[in-house]
Amino acid sequence: MRMLLTPAITPLLLAGGLALPLLAALSRPTAAAPAAPAATPPASSSGGGQAFPFPVTEKTLPNGLRVYVVGYDSPGLVAFYSVVRTGSRNEVEAGKSGFAHFFEHMMFRGTKNVPNYDIPLQETGGQSNAFTTEDMTVYFETVPTEYLRRALYLEAERLAFLPSALDQEKFDTEREVVKNERRQSYENKPYGLAEEAILAGVFPKGHPYSWSVIGSMADLDRASLKDLKQFFLNHYHPGNAALCLAGDFDPAEARRWIADYFGPLAPGKTPDRPKAEAPPARADRMVQADRVSLPRVYW
Repeated sequence: MRMLLTPAITPLLLAGGLALPLLAALSRPTAAAPAAPAATPPASSSGGGQAFPFPVTEKTLPNGLRVYVVGYDSPGLVAFYSVVRTGSRNEVEAGKSGFAHFFEHMMFRGTKNVPNYDIPLQETGGQSNAFTTEDMTVYFETVPTEYLRRALYLEAERLAFLPSALDQEKFDTEREVVKNERRQSYENKPYGLAEEAILAGVFPKGHPYSWSVIGSMADLDRASLKDLKQFFLNHYHPGNAALCLAGDFDPAEARRWIADYFGPLAPGKTPDRPKAEAPPARADRMVQADRVSLPRVYW
């Protein structure tokens, strides 16, 4: 997640519910591209009610990109998620933790065609950001309806051409940003190192959920520009991604733009999914010393 001050349009469409059909769909294997968009019924909650009371239109492009379109009454606003099915659990190679989150930052550094990704969106009054979890990296935007085409172009542009503009200066600058984010959230924050200690205690060594999303400081120091470009090639392509649009727009027009901008991109190879067996339950106790005023108990 980047820390930004941007011209704000209230992201009405990003309030939890938008993510439900997309995140549920991302847990399913990629299906063959249907001949026509298929209407998916609204998601239901465990209590029988509708957790997401809007129809979702789903289509998979020939290159594997899954597209979800949600009609929503939000006059003049559109929001969308661009999701890469790669998170910290995919950092299975020893000594390369933190790469998924690191590349989240690099995705905002611009391409040769668009040197600054933020300015074209800020000019519209829109806003954008991203976050990384153990399972995926999510880029989200809210823009006025009339600028949806621009937002889609920018998203396709960086998915297609970002590596060509990455250089050592950008890499070194953003690495220091990520390291400082780690200091703020872990080393210099009261109780900040507790999460990493708990993860390492709950999951066995080498388990894909045994390290933090941000990665270790040592691994960030060891990272190279070559490693990061290879990470992009392995994980950032249509076959490992999905789009979800919601709001006030013409669905047919949006699908044409998506086909125009994302359709020509090469599909790429779907990365292997790391095995993540549930660790056996056990009783254990850890005590961690830190400079804090009061003790804290986690269980």
